[in-house]
Amino acid sequence: MWIVFKLVVAILAFFYRAVRSYHTGIAKPEHIQDGVAFYLKTKANKKDVYETQIGIPLKSKSIFRITRETQADKFFKKIGLADEIQTTDKSFDNRFYIASDSTSFRDEIKLDEQTRNLIAELFKRGCEDITGTGRMIWFGFFGDHSKSKIVPEFCAKFYNQISEMEQKSAGFFNDPFAVKILITECAVWSLAAYSVMGFGEWYYWQQDVFLNRTALLRDGVFVGSVLTCVLLGFIFLFMKGSSRAHRILVESALVLGFSIPVGGIHIVRDINMNADTSIPNLVEAEVLDTYTVKRRRKRRSSTDYYMRINPQAEDHKIVIPQTIEVSNDLYNKIKRGDVVILKIRLGYLNHPWFEEMTPKTTEVNF
Repeated sequence: MWIVFKLVVAILAFFYRAVRSYHTGIAKPEHIQDGVAFYLKTKANKKDVYETQIGIPLKSKSIFRITRETQADKFFKKIGLADEIQTTDKSFDNRFYIASDSTSFRDEIKLDEQTRNLIAELFKRGCEDITGTGRMIWFGFFGDHSKSKIVPEFCAKFYNQISEMEQKSAGFFNDPFAVKILITECAVWSLAAYSVMGFGEWYYWQQDVFLNRTALLRDGVFVGSVLTCVLLGFIFLFMKGSSRAHRILVESALVLGFSIPVGGIHIVRDINMNADTSIPNLVEAEVLDTYTVKRRRKRRSSTDYYMRINPQAEDHKIVIPQTIEVSNDLYNKIKRGDVVILKIRLGYLNHPWFEEMTPKTTEVNF
């Protein structure tokens, strides 16, 4: 049941990531500059405003991001992963990194000196990045520009330049990497969603059912690490030649780095249990003792239930631990001296697990 739920969440995350790019998710603009409606948002700490964002709605076929060129950008260009827009203006090329694979936007930057001058002027006035999402153009400024009249004026001028370009644009597929980037991001985020749900299942709800948890963790981390390397290698080859390739690669590495090691454990766990067709082993064990362990976390506390047993399993090859975590229900049914029946499967990936634990008086179903 849980594996179905996790897969459904992963699929939903895939489509959510695909759809999210096409919706602003915010109300209508409240400000107007030279006939152009725009949003204005600020971010502040206890002392002052440290960032101002200006957003102008624009249904665009071009996805782009303009920032100052960094050493990382130069490195990825040098190794051939990133293919940035280059103009005849070397001063402009050395100062700014234009991340876009849209042919119409690339031509706009290459051929229109006025557009380049507007970009230079915006950055001169504190702009840190200009991002076109396909539905919005966002201008990010360092500091407080909420009362400035000049900054919105330049933003409006840049918007007008891009609007003219959009009228001549060939469409969504004038960006040869648009679909590749969309598929890559959706796949990465769906894997992350699967990992998060798996972590929640293990951490909050389910008891440990594996006889050797350390072996499972070891194999899961190994599988997760290999999967991460394979996926990043695939992304590297898949995106090579794009001006956004290295940024997609870095973002994917961060998401996968945090999620796939956990996801690898749950991939091994789910395959091992759900593909297991082995014949169950029934083992009787005497209960030597029962005890609980209370765990305190930031806003909640939990109780884990355990029993110490003496397995009567001389004729089978499975090594059964003497201390086993059990459910609250079983804990309340057993006491010292009772006998429990352990229904054990070998696991599809050779990680034995407890399918069922019951007091001996209860019938065990195969």
